[in-house]
Amino acid sequence: PPSVNCLVRESNMAGTIRAPPPLGQAFIWSAFATAVQTWVKVGTAVPAVIGCETRISRIFTDQFQSCKFGFICVFIKDSTAWPSVWLIRFFDAIGLESWNTWPSVTVGSKKIVIPGGSGFIGSHLARHFSTKGAEVVILSRGEEKNADNSRTVWWDGANLDTWAEELDGADVVINLAGRTVNCRYGKRNRQQIYDSREFSTQVIGEAIAQARRPPGVWFNASSATVYRHALDRPMDEATGEVDKVEPGKPRDKWEFSVDVVNRWEAALFAAATPDTRRIAMRLPMVFGPGRGGVYEAFRNIARLGLGGTQGPGNQYVSWLHVDDLLRIINWCIEHETLEGAINMCAPNPMPNREFLKALRDACGAKLGLPAASWMLEIGAFFMRTETELLLKSRRVVPGTLLESGFEFNHPTWPEAAQAIEAKR
Repeated sequence: PPSVNCLVRESNMAGTIRAPPPLGQAFIWSAFATAVQTWVKVGTAVPAVIGCETRISRIFTDQFQSCKFGFICVFIKDSTAWPSVWLIRFFDAIGLESWNTWPSVTVGSKKIVIPGGSGFIGSHLARHFSTKGAEVVILSRGEEKNADNSRTVWWDGANLDTWAEELDGADVVINLAGRTVNCRYGKRNRQQIYDSREFSTQVIGEAIAQARRPPGVWFNASSATVYRHALDRPMDEATGEVDKVEPGKPRDKWEFSVDVVNRWEAALFAAATPDTRRIAMRLPMVFGPGRGGVYEAFRNIARLGLGGTQGPGNQYVSWLHVDDLLRIINWCIEHETLEGAINMCAPNPMPNREFLKALRDACGAKLGLPAASWMLEIGAFFMRTETELLLKSRRVVPGTLLESGFEFNHPTWPEAAQAIEAKR
């Protein structure tokens, strides 16, 4: 098999094909077909019956990649397939999609492309869609050993290359690319945080803009930290107050985080992709079972007896169970009226003091020593991170999702933490 660093193209059985007629009927039609429509229908249907591998477009077969049935396949291909391919391309070119009225059946559901999908959230998404039969492609800089049925294609997150072909004909793009913010906000790290988000978003927009069949929906990661430090009331999409930061000139580390989100979302909505629905995923901390997630980090600290109140303790923590994130993605794919910036967080943010108490109860930690703000500053310096991640009050609620009828499986943190512990 090719290295994951190679740019590979495989047949995509994740699209929609036409329901084939009985095999005997197909042979009769292929032998005596005289009408153009019959040629096209048989040419696209028979390969699915006899086992030819086919690259599926959104409408029909674009080309035959291999054939496994010897003489029969050659006969079918010569008599019906190649004329059909050219006719399909003609109808695709003129945009006529209603010429074939055969009932369609879904094979393997969809093709999902996940740029930057090698981390905790990306691995959950890949496994989720793979188990549903979708073709999952992860765009990554590194060599990944995928435990699920996804495959990895190399990209640099900044420049157009052959990876862009994966977006042509894909159904969904979920961009998670971006340097971690779990670091000190020095000049070099700040620039890398900006660039990794803006460049990856811009180049994905360019790839979609040049795609012959652009994806139907493009999810782009964002952050719930865009709203102001809120102790007084919840922040939803309609009434939430976004911190006012002069573009490119944040005055402090808290404003820097807001500026990152503003520039990130601006790159998404500036993309020239009129045929693709765009959603900015304003995410909080996403908790779930598995290595590499934020839950494991919090749990390890709690088990050491250090999971007590952080800072004043009244700052709100917005959060989301990873299972609900997967359901939200599905919901947004199915509900085509949803677009723009969407708060993807649980409906019940909690004060830090109560949040950490529920975490200790879930993981069986008896002791939780508190840490004052000055203590957190010292600890953050030696751990090469920032206290903004812990001390800013993110009281964010999912107004758009609730109004659309979405129901959370894990709406409260105590229950969600217990559910995660049960899966460890």
